[in-house]
Amino acid sequence: MGDLETGEVGRNGKPVTERRQKFFSAFLEADEGEILSKLGERSGSTLGVTLRTAFTGGALGQKNASRERSRDVRGYALGVYMAFQPETVRPLLAEKAQGTPQRVLFLSATDPNAPDVPVQSTLPGTGEDAQRARTPSCEELARRLTANAQTAACGFRVLTFPAAVVQEVRAARLAGLRGDAQTDGHRTYLRLKVAALLTLLLDGAADRVPVAYWELAGQMTATSEAVRAHLEREAAAEVRAAAEAARQAHADREVYADHERHYARLHRLAERVRKYAAEAGPEGVSVAGRGGLRTRVAAKERGLLPEALEYAQERGWVTVAASGDHVQIRHP
Repeated sequence: MGDLETGEVGRNGKPVTERRQKFFSAFLEADEGEILSKLGERSGSTLGVTLRTAFTGGALGQKNASRERSRDVRGYALGVYMAFQPETVRPLLAEKAQGTPQRVLFLSATDPNAPDVPVQSTLPGTGEDAQRARTPSCEELARRLTANAQTAACGFRVLTFPAAVVQEVRAARLAGLRGDAQTDGHRTYLRLKVAALLTLLLDGAADRVPVAYWELAGQMTATSEAVRAHLEREAAAEVRAAAEAARQAHADREVYADHERHYARLHRLAERVRKYAAEAGPEGVSVAGRGGLRTRVAAKERGLLPEALEYAQERGWVTVAASGDHVQIRHP
């Protein structure tokens, strides 16, 4: 958006301007894609909705805002590049129900099968020479892609697809309309975009998408889905691990709490044993029998009594003298 002259002149002699769309193409780059997640977390954020609309070239902007924020953007081409770490991409993956990650072409910076020695490969093309051509150097390819991109950016042009591709796309669309749960309309649309971009970048002046680029786009979108599925599995595994850790921590706290409660009950009962032994004097008090400890404690505490006696004896609070079946507790 910008201030553009209307062609009229005001009373002050200066050109009259109005705020409207000034540019029709943009490439946005974020080396740290986490900023996308942070912006999306803001209250009232419409970032996800905006990106999904931009994927199909829909109108962007709003009128009910200040002059600086009022926007009405149409007929644009928008490219977005973002670099994520596996952990920071998860908020984007979480919008699967809304369809955001399905609109993104995921590429991985890691390759577990990377060869020790670089391998030369061929670029797909439409002619025999292109099929036999070796991959150019990085510098040559960069110059070629830059020149083609600049040519493509000079204006809009219509790209046509082979009849077989059109039929395939229409079949996928028809399956989606009929409710086929296996059909993902975003996959087909993304593949069309990738095939068109490959055509613009590799054959700058072409107006028809070769079948070879359509096939290559299929490989790229399939790879994208594999990368996304891997990230989703990692995210799900981390969620499960966090839940299990939380459950284990809760269990540990419960065990600790039970131990503390048991220790407190044991300590209180041992102190009462010491009290009873002290009150009995030198003769001490027996465990069983009339007037014994078992008759002085509650029924629910009797099972804990042997442990309480041991606890009190270990601390020197009482001495336990045994004679046959008779156990007598004396205060030291």
